[in-house]
Amino acid sequence: MLLFIDDATRQTNEYILQYKSEALEKFKEWKALREKESGKQVKRFRTDGGGEYTSKKFAECLKSKGILKETTTPYTPQSNGVVERANRTIMEHVRCMLDDAGLSKKYWAFAVSVAVYLKNRTPMRSVVGKTRYDTWHGSGRTSSLKDLRVFGCLAFVHVPKEKRKKLDYRATPGIFVGYSISTKQYFV
Repeated sequence: MLLFIDDATRQTNEYILQYKSEALEKFKEWKALREKESGKQVKRFRTDGGGEYTSKKFAECLKSKGILKETTTPYTPQSNGVVERANRTIMEHVRCMLDDAGLSKKYWAFAVSVAVYLKNRTPMRSVVGKTRYDTWHGSGRTSSLKDLRVFGCLAFVHVPKEKRKKLDYRATPGIFVGYSISTKQYFV
């Protein structure tokens, strides 16, 4: 799996790729959504030169949209230090969350989503009293922390009346693994 982190906004789960060949399509989705949300155009696309971003189709797409493609020097992560540090921090959080929850590595994508969700709701040094979420959404809108849950905690999913018999349990136990980007629901 490949991760396309959308660090400026809420989540990553809709940008976690199963195959590298999905990168162009997910980039187009991300670009359309973020441009509509912000009212601003994507002007630059910086990559480490990974194969998923070097195809002719990807280059043609960027060129047709007037997006400047920047490629960092191979094998020199320090040339893209801010992103490399952010990725390292996120992956350190992921390892800790999986270990603390006692979950296997197959849940890494959920853990990444939660790590980015939390990072975007953590105050920034550069803008005192604001989070990345607040800054992106602007106009005095602040992120709420009421919905936060511990990754890997016990969670119960309600079983609708129509799907149970008189003596059946009203909830099914599960493990909390994330937040939905499009609804006020959790992933269990």
